Amino acid sequence: MTIDSLSLGHVRSLNHAPTRGTWAPAIFCAGWLLACGAEPSAPVAEPNEHLPGGETTNTLLLGSQAFTMPASNITAKQESVFHAGNSFFNQAWVGAPASTAGRDGLGPLFNARSCAACHFKDGRGSPPLDAEDSFVGLLLRLSVPGKEAHGAPRPHQAYGGQLQPFSLSGVPAEGRPSVSYKKITGEYADGTPYELLQPVYVISDLAYGDLPDDIRISPRVAPAVIGLGLLEAISEQRLSDLEDPQDENNDGISGRLSRVPDAQTGELTIGRFGWKNEQPSVRQQSAGAFLGDMGLTTSLFASQDCTDSQPECQKATTGGTPEVSDKQLDAVELYG
Repeated sequence: MTIDSLSLGHVRSLNHAPTRGTWAPAIFCAGWLLACGAEPSAPVAEPNEHLPGGETTNTLLLGSQAFTMPASNITAKQESVFHAGNSFFNQAWVGAPASTAGRDGLGPLFNARSCAACHFKDGRGSPPLDAEDSFVGLLLRLSVPGKEAHGAPRPHQAYGGQLQPFSLSGVPAEGRPSVSYKKITGEYADGTPYELLQPVYVISDLAYGDLPDDIRISPRVAPAVIGLGLLEAISEQRLSDLEDPQDENNDGISGRLSRVPDAQTGELTIGRFGWKNEQPSVRQQSAGAFLGDMGLTTSLFASQDCTDSQPECQKATTGGTPEVSDKQLDAVELYG
């Protein structure tokens, strides 16, 4: 089918190098002082300008490893859990049963074998560049017209809410996604030409029946996973204060808070994570990714994501109940 389309550990922030101060006034003053025969003064950075994440900012490492370090004010105990979470985040899971205790239970259907496969070095994933490129780092959400409870998209009856192109032996993978790009050309008002690329997604080898004409496909590139704890640390009251659905302050910006179910309490709370704020916490976002992306159950989401059209998926051997222990989820939550 073709469719055009808070815990201290996880308060890791961008490891920016110190940024420059305000240059324009300094240059103006330097010119005025030179005219008077005085020595020019060097620009001075604003207080804590080199700490964009406050006391959590890690300024010791830049380059390709910049996103992988814990918060600078983490405790020794938390740092130990952080590194355990890093191990679970990076190492590949395998199908059950296996001799790798604590690392089996992958699938039966999945998008990747590890978190890091999509969030390489905790950074953002990359979309495939052509029809032959791998879809690791980008997935396709599926939905049909209508809404579930609390406004959530309605999943497809046979394929669920996410296309899973990989599977364990004996379980048919849902389908094979690919992408190509169409060139769109035009010019701006001043005559300057531009060229855009429009992705065209194709899902072939569908194992559980054809998709309907009104299927909705939403491509999602894996986001960066740094600084999430800083977002979770913002109080609900502060977020409520910023809510302005009618733009009553006339600043040209309007928006309302997303309210989503908390899997632990069953109550509606503010959504903060995911491309559409569909998860309320780093813990639930991590548990949702374990289930949807790797087919791993947790205490938050204890049932496999198999539909009634997928009997082989339903009968597959599990890696325990749950497959990701609370201790492992704790570590990944703090790491994230």
